[in-house]
Amino acid sequence: MENLSATYLLTVLLATNSGIAFALLALVPSNQTQHNNYSIRYFRLFFLFSLFGYASYVLRAVLILEVSVGLTNCLLLFAMYCIVFGLRWRLKLDNHIFYWPVIGHIVVFTALQVTLSHYYQDSMLLRLLFFYINLVAVLLYAFALLHRNRKEERHTSKPLSLAIVLTTLGIMLFPILYLSSVDEVDFLNLLLLIQNMIVPMMFGTIYFLLYEDALYLAKESASQDPVTGVYNRRFFMEQANRFLHAAKRHQFPVCIILCDLDRFTDVADKYGQFASDEVIASVADIIREQMRVEDFIARFGSKEFVLLLPQTRQAGAMLIAERIRIQIEALQLRYEQQSISLTASLGVTSIHQSADIETSLKSADLALRKAKQKGYNCVEFIDSPTVRPQAFIEPDE
Repeated sequence: MENLSATYLLTVLLATNSGIAFALLALVPSNQTQHNNYSIRYFRLFFLFSLFGYASYVLRAVLILEVSVGLTNCLLLFAMYCIVFGLRWRLKLDNHIFYWPVIGHIVVFTALQVTLSHYYQDSMLLRLLFFYINLVAVLLYAFALLHRNRKEERHTSKPLSLAIVLTTLGIMLFPILYLSSVDEVDFLNLLLLIQNMIVPMMFGTIYFLLYEDALYLAKESASQDPVTGVYNRRFFMEQANRFLHAAKRHQFPVCIILCDLDRFTDVADKYGQFASDEVIASVADIIREQMRVEDFIARFGSKEFVLLLPQTRQAGAMLIAERIRIQIEALQLRYEQQSISLTASLGVTSIHQSADIETSLKSADLALRKAKQKGYNCVEFIDSPTVRPQAFIEPDE
């Protein structure tokens, strides 16, 4: 009887902790990106469904056993799935297709738990074992998502990864706890005690994740162009110097492409600012499609983009520039039932080991002007001059 009273006390404490965690997280305003907002909402729902799940266990004294078992198992399994949904949103995966397999899993799992509780009312261990197996399966999938986040270099909090690892370890202690416990009730108490330690840790982790997201968003906002989502000119100049230092150190080729939209002021004058923003954003998408992972793009002016291409020689840079030119020429945008078409001119230059970024950009700009002098919609190349040390510069004759 004392052990059973301790079980209810631990469950009430667990439900209370989950409710407090949800309430505190709900007070934090969401000002992140759309995908991260949805992600945080699911992390919050983890505590809400945990609260309802543990509350349904506490109410077992007044509810029919099958109803209490069904509610508890259904809500707690969905609470664990909330972590998975949160991670999927951070990976920008399609959750609408994923909902139906999850609902099917929860329905089948709950039905089997209710059946076990009906035919084997005294076998709590059997129900816990079945719950344990399904919970581990969900957590293993969460691990796979975490690994994918890391592999794709997505912004995911390290403490969040640690929290999911520790949660899984707590579940994996199932056999050890069972062997060290006196009876089934004592075993359940040990599980509840571990969960009471995990819930505050999960709360602290997700709260820290909100803080990390805010810092990450502020950093991205300072370095990104708001219209296109690519980097801005200031950030490009900072990073370009790092690229050039690495190129000099490792002796690999680097090229620059400067892309300028032809007669873009005509588009802005005819269709307005909102239409010109849509055009600029579409052009940025085209350029991104032609980029490799290691390439670097920035909006350099109102209608100019600059690409920094490491490990690229003249032929490769000219090929990329020509693909971009063709794609922009083929672009047909509809705005207020009107078709907008445009072309672009591109200047390409290769960066010598001794050249600085300013000199290389001037060479790319010279190539760009040469392209426009030929009648627009073409690609030109001018080799960047070698910058010699000041002591060896010869005076003009």
